[in-house]
Amino acid sequence: MAGQGSFTRGEVCEMLGLTRRAVGHYENLELISSAGHGRDKRYSRREIARLKLILRGRRFGMSLEEIRQWLNLYSEEGKMRQLLVWVDIADQRLHALRAERADLAQRIEELQILRDEVAQTISGSEDVGADRVERRPSQPSAAAARASAAALLSP
Repeated sequence: MAGQGSFTRGEVCEMLGLTRRAVGHYENLELISSAGHGRDKRYSRREIARLKLILRGRRFGMSLEEIRQWLNLYSEEGKMRQLLVWVDIADQRLHALRAERADLAQRIEELQILRDEVAQTISGSEDVGADRVERRPSQPSAAAARASAAALLSP
């Protein structure tokens, strides 16, 4: 790795598992910055930290604008207003993720019920291959699926 605490784009990509294009994209959006030009661009430890925050924000499903606001918190460290913005962004993401979890639980329940109905239809058939389909003991009943979904939804 490079000395003086700066890294090439290739080193940054290898370190964080990003493509050169992704790093360039975040730079074009002014979420990160570099020193130098062209192939001589260097990224500081601060920019590496910002990229890690970008990746974390993307993992949480944040928009690039939300990530920009989040990154700005670190530019003005200790400001109560920025901390309040962060809490607001986090609350919004938590609400969205919980809604996605509820939707996912509902889709799992519906798919399980449909799968079981089709498997039951096939089991009653005399067609070739009907013996290959069975209700797997590890698969929950519709009531168990509803109970699991309810457990997922409870705070």
